[in-house]
Amino acid sequence: MFFQYQYTTGSGKEQQTHTNQIVAIGLPTTRPLLDISQENFLTKRFAKDIDFENQAFNDFFRIKSPNRRFAYDVIHARTMEWMLADQRARSYQWRFEGPWLMTFRSGALKLDEVFFYADFLIDIYAQVPRHVWSNS
Repeated sequence: MFFQYQYTTGSGKEQQTHTNQIVAIGLPTTRPLLDISQENFLTKRFAKDIDFENQAFNDFFRIKSPNRRFAYDVIHARTMEWMLADQRARSYQWRFEGPWLMTFRSGALKLDEVFFYADFLIDIYAQVPRHVWSNS
């Protein structure tokens, strides 16, 4: 699925419309929120996230989830290596949220990009161990 999402903040002369492109693929089952983004000066200094055993990974990625076990199940050693090596993973923010795996960026929907982002999400999905989808 892909779509453009717009929302407005402020009012009067301060009103701004924000536009985002979202690309998502459905998951086999609903899972907790797991948000993956890149660290920056402010997040390194002021935001708490989940740390992993790979310090290079921790220095580059910001991982947030209310369910640490889910985060550790999804992001295992092989996935960390893949994320550090894959330019897409190093460039885009993405998340597991409920029944969706999605990526998003600021700006209008560009149809010529949609399948590129969908392929990226499929590659992420391929990294996830099968046991993550069981309900046990």
